[in-house]
Amino acid sequence: MTGLFLSLSPLGLSFWDSGSNWYWKTLYGPSRRGELFARVLPLIPRESRVASTDFVHPRFTHHERSYDYSGYARKVAGNTTGVPDDTDFLVIDTNHRYSEIQSADQIPEYRDHPDQWKLLPVETDGYFIVLKRNR
Repeated sequence: MTGLFLSLSPLGLSFWDSGSNWYWKTLYGPSRRGELFARVLPLIPRESRVASTDFVHPRFTHHERSYDYSGYARKVAGNTTGVPDDTDFLVIDTNHRYSEIQSADQIPEYRDHPDQWKLLPVETDGYFIVLKRNR
């Protein structure tokens, strides 16, 4: 009986309730964030090395390199939380529930080395920040 009320499947009432957080369209339909990400992806050439936050990271796994950008130290970044030296682009999803970065000046690479990074002007209503390394 619990499955009738709490299930994320079509067997649960909340799956069909448009006021529920578990409504099928909310869970599986296109979101505003997904629509806006479509403006970001064409800016990043496939031969690029990209560091990105968790929720968009899978979209870059077919690029030359795809690095996780998080608060964890990584061997590929010299056991620091920064990006590897060969990173060409940095993509931050500011709108996912765990995002601690809301603006470009909160990104250490951009804040501490503004001469090395360019903020790309992409219209995403603040959902994404895209930085390109100056080479």
